[in-house]
Amino acid sequence: MEGESTSRLNGGQLARLLAIGSGEARERHHAWEPKAAARLREMLDSPFAATDSARHRTGRDAPTTLEGVLHRRGTDLALLKEIKDRNKGTVTTAASDATRAAATAVYYAAIAAALVFHGEKITRHSDARLLEGFERLQDATWIPSDLRTLIAKGRAVCAGRLADHS
Repeated sequence: MEGESTSRLNGGQLARLLAIGSGEARERHHAWEPKAAARLREMLDSPFAATDSARHRTGRDAPTTLEGVLHRRGTDLALLKEIKDRNKGTVTTAASDATRAAATAVYYAAIAAALVFHGEKITRHSDARLLEGFERLQDATWIPSDLRTLIAKGRAVCAGRLADHS
């Protein structure tokens, strides 16, 4: 950046640059969080229907919501992969930051559930990259605490796997 000038920036770019450290930028950055929290709650509370290819074994205690499926120790690994894949698609196509954030939380929660309940990784992401994603989400206050706990447990599994390989 040394010797570079801001003269090539348009007015909007310069305003964003000057606002980066201000409270205004921080507030605007987090303005989507209430909408993301509401969207995530809506997703977690929605009735869950697996496709035939990943239908989990049902029992009398089978969960009927996405949240229940994510927190159920007995949820089939293929079903968790399906949840991850569905939300990966939503992350890439979402029209709003709130929906993208909510889908990202569910994406990482499905990966965490696979790690925690099955000891299996259902993504090609490296453990280091997963660790970064888990760390970004585990303290996000807009995510329900039980989902943050699952994500934190997934983070701990990744951290342990990384420590074992070093």
